[in-house]
Amino acid sequence: MEVYNHLPLPEYKGSMQRRKRPGGGGYRFPDNRKKAEYYEKTVSEANEIAKSFKEVKTKFKGKINPHLIYRIKVNQSVDYKTFEKTLHSLGGLTVLSVAEDKKGYWVVFSNDEELEVFKNKLAQYSGIKEGKKYDFFNAIDGIDDIPKEEKIGELINCR
Repeated sequence: MEVYNHLPLPEYKGSMQRRKRPGGGGYRFPDNRKKAEYYEKTVSEANEIAKSFKEVKTKFKGKINPHLIYRIKVNQSVDYKTFEKTLHSLGGLTVLSVAEDKKGYWVVFSNDEELEVFKNKLAQYSGIKEGKKYDFFNAIDGIDDIPKEEKIGELINCR
């Protein structure tokens, strides 16, 4: 095998701009969303979930310790790890189940029984309160309590 002599390359002393790739992170703003209306609707849903949870907690006081579990509707495919960390910042939301294509309903467990942190950040997102912009709300269409029919497992339903 023949040995090739390589040309000596001079050292470049200057600055070069990195090529920027198109696209990027972030959450797309949904079409036809009015932040004030979104705030009113979502806060109403959050209050309804908290009220329902209080009723269940009072009803079963001393017998069982229920947990606040509900679902969040995600309107765009999101990165699981990033979105999970984001949800955890909303009062310690823990993701229990994720929609198949990461778009759809995500089931979460909350430590914040009144959903105060969630409502506070939502108010900042919508401009009701001064603060950060929290654009991850662009990916959330709303929150729902899980219907009783969906909470009952297959084994109980068969009997």
